[in-house]
Amino acid sequence: MTDMTAPSIKRPYHKLRRTFSVILLPLLLCLVTVAAPAVAEAALPEFQASYTLRRNGVVVGEMKLELSRMPDGSYRYSSVSRATGLIAWFYGGRVEEYSIWRMVDDRPRPLEYHYFHNKRKHHRHVDIDFDWTDLHATNKVNNDPWKMPIPPSAQDKLVYQLTLMQDLSAGKKDLDYQIADGGVLKDYHFDMLGAETIKTPLGPLSAEKLVREGDKRNTTLWCAEALQYLPIRISQTDTDGSHLSLDIDRINGLDLSSTP
Repeated sequence: MTDMTAPSIKRPYHKLRRTFSVILLPLLLCLVTVAAPAVAEAALPEFQASYTLRRNGVVVGEMKLELSRMPDGSYRYSSVSRATGLIAWFYGGRVEEYSIWRMVDDRPRPLEYHYFHNKRKHHRHVDIDFDWTDLHATNKVNNDPWKMPIPPSAQDKLVYQLTLMQDLSAGKKDLDYQIADGGVLKDYHFDMLGAETIKTPLGPLSAEKLVREGDKRNTTLWCAEALQYLPIRISQTDTDGSHLSLDIDRINGLDLSSTP
């Protein structure tokens, strides 16, 4: 579904946000070898999903994703993460990001992206507004704005996760996305490695395994066919050997019983 420097244990929120944004899954969120009908607007139901974050096997945080439809017909896709345990005691903080988007030609198109990082000694606020008439995006970081040109297919770091899920459900194998991030366009490419069965609190799930290789880290996603290819596990390994993972705990709004 953002290339980063290797985090320290003191920056769990930054790493958590980056993890799901890269895939995303993120988040995200975001992946199939079995062909399916093209996905229309009705194939993106409202849902909520919760994940546990581990660093080198130790639980350090949690993340919640939510997709909801707005009264005007647009959608809001959000990701909220927070540290838990000793990490929360010493560093506190919360990261929230959300996108407002519409379905255009059966594809998600971002309208706004917002990011908030609040902790005891640091605050960061990012806004991106998409102008599809003039094909540019206005970035604003802590009230400092600038503009960048965008192609008609541009995505933000959250909405592309839904586009990735949609492409997998449609049986597509060319998984390439241009992400407006930090005033530049970043190319995300995913390779498909085949299906695996993953044990989860929801039960065993068949998932398509994807990998995105980067200069500083590789990100692997497992996206469950039964959940319209929502990522159920995300794993990231840095060049220094440190390992970060997200695993799904709970899901509402996507019906496992509807699996073909």
